[in-house]
Amino acid sequence: MSQGLRQATAPLDGASALLYLRRALRTGHYAEASQWATRAFSNTLRAAGGEQAMQLFCAALADPAKRPAARKALRELVPHLLDSADDVDLDRDKTFFVNALTLVGDLDGAYDLMGKLLDRRLERSSTGATDWIEVWRPEMRPFRQDPPFQVFVTRVKLPDYWKQYGPRDDCDFNDGKLSCR
Repeated sequence: MSQGLRQATAPLDGASALLYLRRALRTGHYAEASQWATRAFSNTLRAAGGEQAMQLFCAALADPAKRPAARKALRELVPHLLDSADDVDLDRDKTFFVNALTLVGDLDGAYDLMGKLLDRRLERSSTGATDWIEVWRPEMRPFRQDPPFQVFVTRVKLPDYWKQYGPRDDCDFNDGKLSCR
């Protein structure tokens, strides 16, 4: 275990633990990432099998042969995520799982979850812009490069913004269509 987990002896909120989790994932410390996940996620998610799913997820990042088991475990959590109450912690958990599904190569599952989350936000008359910032993380490049990304960005009304201010540096916006590198 790295110094990060040992040093964080004071109680952390879920958002802070999620930052440590992401750092461990990006640096290839998958066992540590799995431990951070147990602190990052809501009690609802832990009770639904989130710890085991995260162990499988982290193992799949270390060994791509384990991706099918991780995809299955993550997909099994999606109904629990969607059935849970809408609060800040659970919304954070939900968008993290879009990332997790992408990282194990389940773009269909990632888009399915993102679409359902977006439907909920639109029902509440809110685009939840802070939730969608997740799609710009470096590990989400496969998600952005997939054709359904155009549908997603159109639903959250990003083309209107890009017409006025231009797209992100790693993307082109021509004739109402976004393409990302």
